[in-house]
Amino acid sequence: MGKMSRLWHSIRLFLARGSRKKKAYADRHGLFAYYGTNVVFQPHTLPLYSKLISIHDNVVVGRGVELVTHDVIHRVFNPSPLCEEGFGERIGCIEIMDNSFVGNGAIVMYGVRIAENNIIAAGSVVTRSTEPNSIYAGVPARKIGVFSESAAKRLSLEKRGLVPTVSRNQNISEAEVGKAWELFNSSNATSANGKGTGRK
Repeated sequence: MGKMSRLWHSIRLFLARGSRKKKAYADRHGLFAYYGTNVVFQPHTLPLYSKLISIHDNVVVGRGVELVTHDVIHRVFNPSPLCEEGFGERIGCIEIMDNSFVGNGAIVMYGVRIAENNIIAAGSVVTRSTEPNSIYAGVPARKIGVFSESAAKRLSLEKRGLVPTVSRNQNISEAEVGKAWELFNSSNATSANGKGTGRK
């Protein structure tokens, strides 16, 4: 796929509304090795060599995520007395298994398989394959928690009304705004006069 073709597909994929339309477009044009159902793919640019990427079902890939399928180190190795014909561009595959989340701005290097039931924190750099049912964060990414335990804790907090949520995706009511600010102010440090600095 040439540079202009990749740019065109990036724009079309970004403009496709909803996971089903994105999947239909990706499948029709053979953009990935595999593109599952219920995938939310938010990067603005189609990764280079995207056919080396497999994204399974119920996966979220956040904005600014870099799926790195190659490196350009050969450019600094060449020309080399070690290799008369020159070094080649190294490539590798990436696979994201079912029910996984890759947070905004994360970088996933080639050769990595993100296991099922994973959360990769925003800004992480994933250089090695991950374990199932795990949460990873950092540079390089390291395991910091267990997926199922985090889900159970989140559910408990939601049921007790301690985590603000919206009842309809990407729409928020005035009551939900008020509740979010109430919880924010109660859980954060206050200013010198004892009042939070957020919405009143």
